[in-house]
This record gives sequence, C-alpha cells and structure tokens, in this order.
Amino acid sequence: MKVRLVPPVAADGKRYSSLTLGAEYEVLGIEGDWLRLLNDRGEPVLYDTACFEITDSTEPEDWGSVDEDGVRYAYPPVWGCPGFFEDWHDGVPEVREQFSTAIAQRSASRPKQS
Repeated sequence: MKVRLVPPVAADGKRYSSLTLGAEYEVLGIEGDWLRLLNDRGEPVLYDTACFEITDSTEPEDWGSVDEDGVRYAYPPVWGCPGFFEDWHDGVPEVREQFSTAIAQRSASRPKQS
C-alpha cells in the first residue's frame, strides 16, 4: 500500500516536517484512521490519513488484520504485536534490530524501478 502526502498540515494543525510534500510513502501498517509510515528520518511514525491520497491500495499479503473496539489494526505479524512500536521508540535493541532486518528484506524484495 502506498500513499502520497498532500497537505503539509494535519487536521489537528500539526505540521509533518518529517515528511516531504508530494512524496510517495509505503504504508507499514494501519491503526484506525492513522497510517504508520517510515518518515524521511527513518522513523516508523503514525500519521493522520486525512493528509494523504492513496496511490496504491494493495495491502501486503503478509499483513494480519484485527478489529479491536471498532478500530482496525493491520500489520505484518511481528510488527502487530502489542507494544512493538512503543519498544522501537524506547530504543529496545532487539526490536530495533527486528525492524531494521524486516525493512531491509522488504527493500531487497521490491522490484527495481526504472
């Protein structure tokens, strides 16, 4: 799944200075009305869906999807574990390594653009 940043400001007024206006980003996961993207700083952060247009709605085959209290969560299996991204942001070495390895594997398996 891919999206393009349209307005530089979210509905709540927050500026997304860590993203590039008009750039296309691969969606790493979905949490309700939020998309987890790898921003320009290499951080997996949640962003408001209102700031993006979908350029490719195809979700990866390895995503698992669950509904909790009417909120949809969709992620690859390891990333969908409760607390995974909290641990990433807390700098837990094992989680950082798992994430880096998975991102490298995804990049390596992606077809080269000409």
